[in-house]
Amino acid sequence: MVAQTRAVLEAYAERGGAYREAVFEASGHSPLLEEPERFVAELVAQVIGEAPTAA
Repeated sequence: MVAQTRAVLEAYAERGGAYREAVFEASGHSPLLEEPERFVAELVAQVIGEAPTAA
């Protein structure tokens, strides 16, 4: 699934789009529940267009 998602995002980038990947190594399918502080930091950074601070 990760490879499929990356392929779609890379195709998007080739056509002028932009994306930023955040990998939650300590989480399974629910990073918002397993790492809520980091998830919120990543989400807020994406919404306001800034890089998150290192956790």
